[in-house]
Amino acid sequence: MRMNPVHKAQIELRRKQVAANMLAGLMLTEIADALQVSYATIKRDWTVIQRRWKDDQILDRQQALSTDLRRLDRALNAIWEPVQKGQYQAIDRLVKILERRAKLLGLDHLPADDLTAQTELGKLCAFVDLMNAGSAAASETVEEEEGP
Repeated sequence: MRMNPVHKAQIELRRKQVAANMLAGLMLTEIADALQVSYATIKRDWTVIQRRWKDDQILDRQQALSTDLRRLDRALNAIWEPVQKGQYQAIDRLVKILERRAKLLGLDHLPADDLTAQTELGKLCAFVDLMNAGSAAASETVEEEEGP
């Protein structure tokens, strides 16, 4: 059943009023009295508002996580050559990057048999393998150009 657009707009306006009043510290019963609607209506509105806020926070967190993971990947790419050369400072930085990545992904708090952890760890291992393969291929090309 489709809702009348006017009625839908009225509900959204009331929900904005409910949110503002809740943020101001009013109780649900006080808001119901002020808006002249039932307590159940205000309770339902408050539940919807909280769910929306939670959804917004989740999206913001996912965007921030994605941005941070991309930054860590770029940092990892930037230090990879010195890591391959065995430079201790670069290796130390690699460990810190990997620790931060694991913390962001929650890999350091999940049980070892958790599928998400295995998937993310697998992706990370695949990335390291890919970096190693690229480094090995570059070394082979240099050796072929230099000749025997």
